[in-house]
Amino acid sequence: MVTLEFLALGAMAIFASPLVGFMLFFCGMHGARHIVRTVNRTKGAALGAVLNAAIVPMLIVASVVALLLITTREQSLEIRVIRLIFVGLASLTVPHMLLVEPLRFRDWQIHDQ
Repeated sequence: MVTLEFLALGAMAIFASPLVGFMLFFCGMHGARHIVRTVNRTKGAALGAVLNAAIVPMLIVASVVALLLITTREQSLEIRVIRLIFVGLASLTVPHMLLVEPLRFRDWQIHDQ
C-alpha cells in the first residue's frame, strides 16, 4: 500500500501542477487516512455525535466556499480556485484539530496507564 501511495505521489508530481498535486494529496490521501482512522477510533461513540462533528464543519466550509465564489465573480477562475483552496484549508484546520486532537490525546492517556 505504501508503494502505491508513493507511486501516486510521484505521478502527481510529474503530471499535475504543484497546487493540484497538493490538493489531490491533501484531500484524497491525507483526508481519507484521517477518515478511516477517525471511524476506527469512534466506534464506541454515538453515531449522531460523530455525524455532528463531521457535518457541522462541512456546512460551514461549504457556506464559506459559496460566499467566496459569489463575491469574487469578477476575478479569473484561477485566482478564485487558489483562494478557494487556501480559504478551505484555513477553515478546515480548526474543525480538524477539534475532532482529531482529542482522540489522539485520549489514546496517549490510554497508553500511559
